[in-house]
Amino acid sequence: MRSEKLLCLLHLLRAVYGECPVQLHPTSLVVRYGDSASANCTMSEDHVGIGWEASEGSVEMVQDVQFVTWRVENLTDWCIEPKCFVNFMNGTEFEQCEKALQVTLYKTPDSVSISSVDHTGPMLEGRQYQLQCEVHKIAPVQNLTVKWYRGETEKVNGTTPLTRKDSGQYALTARNSLGSTNCTLSLIVEYAPEFTCDYSYEVTEEQSYTLGCTAEGYPVPEVTWMKQGKKVELPAHLSRKDAGLYTLIATNTYGTVNHTLEIKVLLSPATSPSVYVIATLAVLALLVVVTIPCIIHMRRRGV
Repeated sequence: MRSEKLLCLLHLLRAVYGECPVQLHPTSLVVRYGDSASANCTMSEDHVGIGWEASEGSVEMVQDVQFVTWRVENLTDWCIEPKCFVNFMNGTEFEQCEKALQVTLYKTPDSVSISSVDHTGPMLEGRQYQLQCEVHKIAPVQNLTVKWYRGETEKVNGTTPLTRKDSGQYALTARNSLGSTNCTLSLIVEYAPEFTCDYSYEVTEEQSYTLGCTAEGYPVPEVTWMKQGKKVELPAHLSRKDAGLYTLIATNTYGTVNHTLEIKVLLSPATSPSVYVIATLAVLALLVVVTIPCIIHMRRRGV
């Protein structure tokens, strides 16, 4: 009579809930790769056997117990799906129902790397490149997010050509529910030289000066100064002979560019012209006063 009531109860529960009338505690598991995992399967009514089927941690069918525990000390099976089963009698025949425990195995990546697709060597301004991120041994993949950052700013995928302003430090963050792993990339955009200069400069003779003329480029260009076809080096202080036209030549791996400028050397402040004239006149007057009497005297002695 008791077994008939149990059978009716099992059929009623399966009809109402559409599933096996066993309870799993917990109903699902999230486990770090290599950690331990466990769950209980409980059947409050009479049965003729209960147990677990699993690739790891199986429990043979046992009787006269209300629950059985599935346990694995070191879970490394990515596809594991433990199932709790319960057996009961349907008249003279055995019937069985089962319920699966959802196990999600997580693992932070062993490493994250960044590489350029179909390219080696420096990256040039005005061209497009594709970078790929490789996240090694992480699970589950569907829960993985990968983001690019430059400083604190998140970057989105783009297809515009590189400019020199894109040079800088970039970081890639691979994240799942267990944590994140970072990888950094130092990006240097190389480009041909160019001058940022005026065409004329004024400096004061024999004084310190600074010419606001620079040659930009990467690698840093080598700059040569030419005057009248000859290579020159500007001294720390210029004189009037240094005035004139100069040709600047900047060269790096990607080309050569020229720029012509004029340097005007202004006279430095000197003694006031009025003081110089007065002093000269005074000396001349003194010479006249002293010399003339001597000349007259000599003429009298000769008479």
